[in-house]
Amino acid sequence: MDNRPGASIVRLGTNLWPIWNMQFRAVLDSKNLGEVLEEPAEAMTSTTSSQTTAQGAAPSRAAQDKQAKGLMALSVEKIYLTIVDESETTREAWVKLEKLHTGNSKARKAALAREGDRVLVGDVHFSYCRTEDMAADFLTKALSPDKFRRCREMIGMVSLD
Repeated sequence: MDNRPGASIVRLGTNLWPIWNMQFRAVLDSKNLGEVLEEPAEAMTSTTSSQTTAQGAAPSRAAQDKQAKGLMALSVEKIYLTIVDESETTREAWVKLEKLHTGNSKARKAALAREGDRVLVGDVHFSYCRTEDMAADFLTKALSPDKFRRCREMIGMVSLD
């Protein structure tokens, strides 16, 4: 059984923003942390008596934010952890994630989904490749006969001549 806080909500993946948005807000509200997503000026005026601790004092805004940010980190996929970690507040992380997922560009959304899935599976590894070592060059442009043969050999193709 998964005992993580927030485990009952769907983890934020590449195409799940609308669902995750509603569920994460509900989790924060259930823990009296919903105000961390509000503008700081709005949050100061919205503290309710239900947010008091056993000692009778309301938890500090910083303590609430730390708890909410921890919940957020537990409810996103690995590819988004740096966004959450590098943000100073839960609200800042929320705004960054929202901008990432609510853009209008279909190409950006498709690229996000494609790259996100590849990163999660572990298929993506970055390394420098010199121009003369680019094996796929012969698929994308015209090359001299020598360069063409070299690229063809790099990917294991043989001539039928």
